Amino acid sequence: MLDYHDGVRDIRRRRLRIIGDPQTRYREDPVRMLRAVRFAAKLGFEIDSATRAPISRLASLIENVPAARLFDEMLSCSPAAMRWPASRSCGPRACTMGCCRCWT
Repeated sequence: MLDYHDGVRDIRRRRLRIIGDPQTRYREDPVRMLRAVRFAAKLGFEIDSATRAPISRLASLIENVPAARLFDEMLSCSPAAMRWPASRSCGPRACTMGCCRCWT
């Protein structure tokens, strides 16, 4: 197996990192911001600082995503939200939407 992006190392360190420039990736598909938070919550991973930083700035891009697509994504978030660490002051959706300072 070839690991060009050090994914195995990230898994061992329990770190979630986006491939490429996070800001570019989030602009291409804003739902990636929701997925980053969902995967981190579900797997108990920390979101890499470079991956996390643009989320609060770009959260408004979610407003341009069709409601049906957001609905499907939020259904996927429900099980992850149940495992959200108690040390956080809110759930993953609030953090992604920029409603709190958990990720800043």
